[in-house]
Amino acid sequence: MLFTPRAARSGRRRRPFFDELDAEFRFTLDPCATPANAKCRRFFTRDLDGLSQDWDRHHVFCNPPYCRMMHDWGRKCFEASRRGALVVLLAHARTDTRWFHDWVYGKAAEIRFVRGRLKFGDGCQSGPFRSLVAIYRPDIAGPTPPGDRHPGRAGAAWYDEVMAAMSAASSPRRPRFRRASEPPAFRLTDDDVEIVRLLARHRFLRSTHIAVLVGRSLDRTNDRLSRLFHAGYLDRPRAQLDYYPTAGSAPIAYALADRGARLLIERDGTEFANVEWSRKNRSAGRPFIEHQLEVMDFYVALQLAAQSRDDVRLIHPDEMVATFPDQSFAEHNPFALRVRLSHQGAMRETAIVPDLVFGIRFRDGSRRCFVVEVDRGTMPVTRSDIRQTSFERKMRAYLTAHAAKQHERHFGWKTFRVLTVTTDQHRMKTMMDALRRLRIPRSYGPALFFFTTRDTNTLANPISETWFDGNGRDTTLI
Repeated sequence: MLFTPRAARSGRRRRPFFDELDAEFRFTLDPCATPANAKCRRFFTRDLDGLSQDWDRHHVFCNPPYCRMMHDWGRKCFEASRRGALVVLLAHARTDTRWFHDWVYGKAAEIRFVRGRLKFGDGCQSGPFRSLVAIYRPDIAGPTPPGDRHPGRAGAAWYDEVMAAMSAASSPRRPRFRRASEPPAFRLTDDDVEIVRLLARHRFLRSTHIAVLVGRSLDRTNDRLSRLFHAGYLDRPRAQLDYYPTAGSAPIAYALADRGARLLIERDGTEFANVEWSRKNRSAGRPFIEHQLEVMDFYVALQLAAQSRDDVRLIHPDEMVATFPDQSFAEHNPFALRVRLSHQGAMRETAIVPDLVFGIRFRDGSRRCFVVEVDRGTMPVTRSDIRQTSFERKMRAYLTAHAAKQHERHFGWKTFRVLTVTTDQHRMKTMMDALRRLRIPRSYGPALFFFTTRDTNTLANPISETWFDGNGRDTTLI
């Protein structure tokens, strides 16, 4: 892994080491940069003086010049974290210095010593010093330095003590799918409650999904999820055991547990039709869980894509429901549409409920609305009997609802598009062929649908990458 310290101001910092940190912390501010080497869209130069600026609640990557001002930068990192920023400081690992003892050890929530020496300039020359990464979190301070108890103690001794304490704290390892007989003590935080709310809203989420949705590192998120699980607020559905023997270390999926439901009833006044969530989780089968997780894969990718742009904003489902012209329609299954389908002289009423609904808001205040169908290849594309489920019947229902302008009456949308994510190119082509054969009066026809497959780059950035409309033409969401 390569990285160019800021000490080499004439060089260009190499990206892999930074990219690994950015993937974990998703930085939004670089407070000590030049226009040529800034790592974030928002940055402060020497003239703007990052030390005097407010870092607000940004995720900050701080790699200051390694000079006599390190004491000031260390102080700034710590004080900014106390005001709500998450700060990651890359600095030289000189553990005998005053700035390290004053503002890193005992102040940072986590210290990582980088193996080997980072390279700078053209990437061929190693730095003259070892490096560390100090992580200052807004809700966690570091341990009390043993130096406060034993003045003059050597750096190596207290480092060994801290490592031993960390190792002891992490053992014994708690069971993965069975709650510990003695759950670890912890204080329920606002972020913990938000995790419980997310599970109530989305039913099943992987740990990786939750880390993105709450804006935390995966390590930090996994620690909180483990504590919430063993305390009975969350469940780990045992249907995962079906694929763990072959999937290895796949991220664990979580669900709301009974104690979590009671917490939301007491804290938010949430109303549940049935509070026996753990029983429902035990009865949930693997196909149902996997489908919901794939829906959330798309939703999380969508949020990351929107966060990387400053010209659009993602409109979440709850926001869209709040703007319905008829709020009585928002009470139960708010995005369900009921239609009467005509086929071979027979009429049949059916309902469609999208897997996901979202909007994209533009700078001028306009928006585009989308519904999402995640197809896992388990449903036949076509069937001769309209009474039986098929993807063709689903497409027919969307076209009929759109032609009847149900989206205008119920949702207040001018129009919408149906995004379909399916398994492979062959199945996508079969869907398009079936779509083009449908004849629904006053409908948009194939243009109402956009398609993609899981093996394309589209799911890495659903907003910017290419989709295909029902006629096979390239298109994008914006």
